Amino acid sequence: MAINLRLADDPVKLLALPIEQFDGNDTSDDLPRDRKTVRDMWP
Repeated sequence: MAINLRLADDPVKLLALPIEQFDGNDTSDDLPRDRKTVRDMWP
């Protein structure tokens, strides 16, 4: 599932959410976590 975080009323509350990545090409298996959060990816 994907969520458009740009529509949030208060985006500051979302900064600690973990980013979970998955393969998506061949399978829908989760990739190892790299401990990134929304804060790391949101400019």
